[in-house]
Amino acid sequence: MTAGPPRRPEISITPMQSPTPSRGTLHWLIVALWSAAVILLALGVVGALLHFSDLSHHLALAAVTDNVGTKLDDAQHAANVSLALGAGLAAITVVCAAVGLWRIVKQLPRWRNWLVTAAVAVALLAAGMYVTINASGEEMTAAGFSPAFQWAAVEAAAVGVIGTVMAFFVNE
Repeated sequence: MTAGPPRRPEISITPMQSPTPSRGTLHWLIVALWSAAVILLALGVVGALLHFSDLSHHLALAAVTDNVGTKLDDAQHAANVSLALGAGLAAITVVCAAVGLWRIVKQLPRWRNWLVTAAVAVALLAAGMYVTINASGEEMTAAGFSPAFQWAAVEAAAVGVIGTVMAFFVNE
């Protein structure tokens, strides 16, 4: 009796990791909202840079008008400092939002942390702009600055915060 060759075992090749699921619609909605927030913020920053001297001058005039005894040079310096702080917060917002969006698209972890940081920065910027612009809104409108420009940071904050809140309803 001749014995045949031994039976070959069945072989199956399976991946060691499960395939990464593709991002859902909510992820792309968050990307769209934060992209819109960054664009709104960029439009406000570009508008402020194009009219920086006029903007600073009208903010200083509003401060002098509201606070009798304040020197125009002091008010001008305060306006310049507030605009520089706003530019810094805008830069932090854009960088954190860009990193967070990149991490969403590349399906990397911890993208929510970046978006939360961006949301906090843009909310602080919006609060600062509200305090600054609300006090001098009439002068700004009379100087030709549209209300959409005056409230660009607040609009960006609203859109960005909505996107960030939506991020907590998404499974990673």
